[in-house]
Amino acid sequence: VRLLDQAQPWPENDRPRRAAVSSFGVSGTNAHLIIEQATELSQAQDSPDIPGPVPVLLSGRTPKALTDAASRLADTIDHNPEMNLGDIAHTMARRTTFDHRATVLAHTTQDLATHLRHLAADEPDPAVITGVAADGKQVLVFPGQGTQWTGMAAHLLRDQPAFAQRLHACARALAPHTDWDLIETLTEGRSLDRVDIVQPATW
Repeated sequence: VRLLDQAQPWPENDRPRRAAVSSFGVSGTNAHLIIEQATELSQAQDSPDIPGPVPVLLSGRTPKALTDAASRLADTIDHNPEMNLGDIAHTMARRTTFDHRATVLAHTTQDLATHLRHLAADEPDPAVITGVAADGKQVLVFPGQGTQWTGMAAHLLRDQPAFAQRLHACARALAPHTDWDLIETLTEGRSLDRVDIVQPATW
């Protein structure tokens, strides 16, 4: 095993091609992902060989709007049985999302139509997952060393009182352990080249 540092041929063989990607972050956090070559679109058209269900996304402003959307899509499929499941999923994923949402898992277009009918009738179906989008809290993430820049967070410190309060608390927590001040480092444009500065500052 060796690290790839330049592009090189990736020949086809008798199995799907796979690649491994590692990401290493601050404090030793790391993620490892294995990616497999996708099925060719020509092989994924309502074929029983699709390796798993295809998620089709729907949403509506109200519960009724969601079930109406499911009914309309099922009717469209009934009138156009040649429709491709992958094309449907791709199109639905690009539409505007509203608060009332559903994901329908299907292996074929006709399979999808059946599950949509259950959703439209508000009938239980293990292939249909519904939910309501919650008002989530915004989170600011500094992903790790290498993404820092001079003056990062200075605008938030100036304009967002809640952020400023938390950052000052972090500065107080760091103060006994460092010979530099976090607030001064971020607001006075000091260099973040030193590893003993950039790691805590990114945190």
